[in-house]
Amino acid sequence: MKIRAGIIPTKLTSINMKKLFIFLSLSSLLILSACNFAPAPAPATTPAEEETLPPDDTAIVEPIDSPVVEPVTQTPPVTETEPAPIVEEPAPQPATHSVSIANFAFSSANLTINAGDTVVWTNNDSAPHTITGSGLDSGTLETGATFSHTFDTQGDYSYYCAFHPSMTASVTVK
Repeated sequence: MKIRAGIIPTKLTSINMKKLFIFLSLSSLLILSACNFAPAPAPATTPAEEETLPPDDTAIVEPIDSPVVEPVTQTPPVTETEPAPIVEEPAPQPATHSVSIANFAFSSANLTINAGDTVVWTNNDSAPHTITGSGLDSGTLETGATFSHTFDTQGDYSYYCAFHPSMTASVTVK
């Protein structure tokens, strides 16, 4: 006496194989749609390809495990960089500064300049004047006369007019 437990076909025909394939495909689609996955498009087959499949006596259905795809983060390679070259600012070009002598006064009583700069004094007064002190000696400057000096060394240079000692001024060289 034969005992059958359920309806398990011992031999699957090509029609039963197609039904099983459709059933499994639809089940997979249902499961994937529940997981928000989009299935990969199935390759197109022609009827001629379907008929060339050999019939199987037994059907073994193995579950297809989908690999878990983890996002890949790529870190940029660490490269050694050379420090930026130190660029020295060019030294300022020497400048010329003008000081006018008028109304018994120097127009710039406290002038600040850079080393290498030149100061030109012009006597625009009706009386003669001098630039005297701190190594400066213009001699007598008549009306319209000029005196110039280039300051190469940093420091404070005080000067006055030898004819009018109340006329004082200074040059600060940075």
